[in-house]
Amino acid sequence: MTTPPNTAVEFSKALQSSDFNLRAQAVIALATFLEHHPIDAFDLIVMAMGDIDPRICNEATNNMGKLAHQDPEMVQRRISERLGQKQEWSGKDRTDILLLGVWARMNKNEGVSPVMQLAWRQAHEQQDRTLRGMIKKFAVHTGELPNLKSGSSTIN
Repeated sequence: MTTPPNTAVEFSKALQSSDFNLRAQAVIALATFLEHHPIDAFDLIVMAMGDIDPRICNEATNNMGKLAHQDPEMVQRRISERLGQKQEWSGKDRTDILLLGVWARMNKNEGVSPVMQLAWRQAHEQQDRTLRGMIKKFAVHTGELPNLKSGSSTIN
């Protein structure tokens, strides 16, 4: 690709490409795109967060953090809409787990506690170490670490 994508459609195509270099260029270019098109950038960043390559996933997660800093109300609302209705959690839901982490780290993270508690309870019931580890990591940011419980088993 000679020029980075500059429309939501071009980003979408680039992020779905089988070419790693194209996906990498697109996720890096998202940092500029989100400054001018935050609503479109949210969906594109979520798409990139689901990338199989951890480098692209990490860059996308960093971009979501930048977007959360730029437009916290929109990001909090969109993450809340996506995760607030989620009833089944698994360590395989990497994108949603990462979004939960972004939400937990936000200054205004209203509504994250019940979602985190549900995810923790299911992680405990399923003995899902990946999910438990991530939730524990995020709970530090919300102050929920002492409050997350599943029966008699605490998060500690």
